Amino acid sequence: MATRNSGVRGATAATATRAARAVVDALDGLPIATEITTPADDSAPLVKLTHHERTSYLLPVWAGQGFPRDVRRALAATHHAPGTTLVITAEQMSPGAVELLREENLTAWVDRTGRAMIDTPDGILVARTEPRAGHARATSPSPEFRWAAGTAATAEYLLSLAAAQGSAREPFTIPSVHVVATQVGLSPSGTSRVMSRFDTQGWTLKSGGKRGATAKRTLADPGAMLSSWAAWAPAREVEDVLAHGLIRDVETYLRTTFAGAFDGYPWAVGGWLAASVGTGALLTSAQSSATVYVDADALGAADVRARLLDAADLSPVTKGERLRLRPAPRHVLAASRWAGSLPCVSPVRVYRDLLDDADRGAVRAREAAEYVRQHEIGF
Repeated sequence: MATRNSGVRGATAATATRAARAVVDALDGLPIATEITTPADDSAPLVKLTHHERTSYLLPVWAGQGFPRDVRRALAATHHAPGTTLVITAEQMSPGAVELLREENLTAWVDRTGRAMIDTPDGILVARTEPRAGHARATSPSPEFRWAAGTAATAEYLLSLAAAQGSAREPFTIPSVHVVATQVGLSPSGTSRVMSRFDTQGWTLKSGGKRGATAKRTLADPGAMLSSWAAWAPAREVEDVLAHGLIRDVETYLRTTFAGAFDGYPWAVGGWLAASVGTGALLTSAQSSATVYVDADALGAADVRARLLDAADLSPVTKGERLRLRPAPRHVLAASRWAGSLPCVSPVRVYRDLLDDADRGAVRAREAAEYVRQHEIGF
């Protein structure tokens, strides 16, 4: 069996191992023996399947969250020798990704919910279309990674850039450490340590020289990074300023009265309103308040905050708010873009906002979050 140089170009050992483990876990309990093997040339690990007298070798390839964009990226970076069956692995394969594999005449995939579809040339067939009990997709941060404000800001900045790039086939090349440090407010040495932690996690990949023109990093597994970051971020305490006013149409109000009152202070909408404006989806009816990110200087000093709220015809409240005014870190406003006639935070931040809304009990907010992730972020 020829296996030399098989695998995914640029895949980390952690990512390759995650893919192989996903296969073994998905097939647990079936009358098929599984074994992870490493070829003599140290190329990507294979999973050996044995059923009665039949043996097949699978080449597992990790495709992040399992959206079509993730699968296209994985396929573009994959090459394997004859004698192995390529199997795409992911957190949870979307219907669009499964259809994409059918169009590519690929017959094997598994995900970490326990679903599996495998059809090898050696006659081993697995068809498990329902998630297995105990294999639901994780919704909490990775236990191996501890988030803090600096690491979270760096992750969000990189994820927002990758989402804005919109490339389905090429991994996103990360700017230099100095550029990232400037955007997120860390020192270059602190940013370098954060990036090294991301490398260890398998989320980023460093290649080329140690420094200089040949050194570069790419975002190797943005989907896994996004899931871990988003699960951590909504759990943090956010000191919003809750405000109420007689607002008939929130979009019109923000474009006129609010924009005039906060002239000189950068701001951008988030949450369901940004999702509705950005995707065209009808998400507004399920929510009563809108999230607006505002330059921290506008909300920090009590006298400035009171003057701005008064100019915007708003009153501070403790409940029943129409607006949630949220102090915005620099990198959040820097990543904002115009959607229609409103400035909106990045889709990555919108996704996090909607998960936060879901945790507060907002109707259908989690569905809206997944819609944004699939259609606006893509990983």
